[in-house]
Amino acid sequence: MVELLFNALIMLVLVIASIFDIKKRIIPDSIHLILMLLGFFFGEFYIVEAIFVFAFILLVFKIGQWIFKKDTLGFGDVKLFTALGFLFGFFGFLQIFFYSFLSAGVYGLIILAFKKSKDHTLPFVPFINIAVLYFMLRYSLAIL
Repeated sequence: MVELLFNALIMLVLVIASIFDIKKRIIPDSIHLILMLLGFFFGEFYIVEAIFVFAFILLVFKIGQWIFKKDTLGFGDVKLFTALGFLFGFFGFLQIFFYSFLSAGVYGLIILAFKKSKDHTLPFVPFINIAVLYFMLRYSLAIL
């Protein structure tokens, strides 16, 4: 029961973050703080692993800037992934990271197939939500 409540609170915070990302293209710092506090008070708090998550995602952020000469990932997304690292650890983050990019990539390909313009940006938090939900369901129901 506690795990269900914990997961529901995480998803609620992420839905709020998605709304901000879609409407304003920002993720308030309070979102990251709330997620970290949820982990600290109710879950496992992977502080050392979150440092590795931050280093990894910052590297991805910088490589994306270097290759494409523009931001490919917002810094709010970097902070959000770090907060998720606090909640789920490094290996949980890696799975969420993979499924986030996979779902965004599928959506991006669909958009490219039907739109003429190739200069289109996507709010990324909704795809992080999909990945977190899949991660939670996968481990609570033991599915693929």
